[in-house]
Amino acid sequence: MNTMKVAIGGLILGAAVLGGGCASSSPPVPANDPFAGYGINITVQSPLHKWLRVGDVKVVRDGLMTVVVPVRLAYEDNNGYPIQYKFTFLDQSGRPLAAQTDWKLVELTPRIEKIIQGTALDAATDWRLEIRSAVGGLH
Repeated sequence: MNTMKVAIGGLILGAAVLGGGCASSSPPVPANDPFAGYGINITVQSPLHKWLRVGDVKVVRDGLMTVVVPVRLAYEDNNGYPIQYKFTFLDQSGRPLAAQTDWKLVELTPRIEKIIQGTALDAATDWRLEIRSAVGGLH
C-alpha cells in the first residue's frame, strides 16, 4: 500500500514539474490585419504590438532585395505615434550581412496606412524587421 502511495505521489510530482516548465518568452508579434498576412520576419516591441497592424508585405528581388511593409495604428486617438524601425538583411546561411541600415524614425497617424521600406546594401536572401516605440525620441 505504501509503495502505491509513493508511486502515485511520484506521478503527480512529475506531472507538476513537466507541466509547469512550459512557459515561453518569445518576442511579441503585431496583431494581424484580417485582410493581410505576414510571416515571422517582423517583431514589434511591447506594448506597441497591440495597436500595430501589418498589411501585405512585398519583397522585390531585382538586383538588391527591397522589402515594402504597409503598417497602420488601430486605435481611435487622433494623436500621432512615433516609431522606429530597422531592417536586417541576411545571407544564405541566415547570418546578418555586414552592411546594414540604421534605425529610422517615422510618425504614424491612427488608421492611416504608412509604407515602410528597406533595401539591402548587399546581396541578401532573407530579411527581418524590428519595430519599436520612439516615444521620448530616438533610442
